[in-house]
Amino acid sequence: MTGLTLDQRLFLAVNQGWSRPLLDPLMLMITQWTDYFLPLALLLFFRARAREQGRPEALLVISSILCAVAVAFALKALFDTPRPLKALAELAQAGKIELRVLGKPLYERGLPSSHTLRMFSLSAAFWPVHRSISLLLLVPACLVGLSRIYVGAHFPSDVAAGAFFGAITGLLVCAAVTRWAARRRPRP
Repeated sequence: MTGLTLDQRLFLAVNQGWSRPLLDPLMLMITQWTDYFLPLALLLFFRARAREQGRPEALLVISSILCAVAVAFALKALFDTPRPLKALAELAQAGKIELRVLGKPLYERGLPSSHTLRMFSLSAAFWPVHRSISLLLLVPACLVGLSRIYVGAHFPSDVAAGAFFGAITGLLVCAAVTRWAARRRPRP
């Protein structure tokens, strides 16, 4: 298809080319639930451990998610880019492409992907203090980003921006929480 940007071509390759009836419910579940339930599960786990060990991991989970929400909100207002449904509407109406949307149709404020930003923030927040947890969280973070393209909610550049800003947010949150926790420790 001529006249499409690389971003649009990549979007269509994933959104249409990878489309499989068996994958649809899985990708919809990943996009709708992973970035809510995974942080909640981590929060409960680390909260229970915090009583025993006095570690700030629960605060790391809460802070990384809340800061990611704020960063995503600010960036979406700043960039206000159209999502695939709006950007490719004319081509779809002309029958030149087919747009697949799973879930709620979205049109505005595509950059960055908030779901991706939250998950990468969570993963990156653990990198300096628990690399193994960070690497484990990177898998669902990547799956969430991929699912946002698959379900038709974002262009790949939206997801890449979410990953980039999420990683920065998570690292900054970890630095702040680590500094705060160090000041709270009793000194000998």
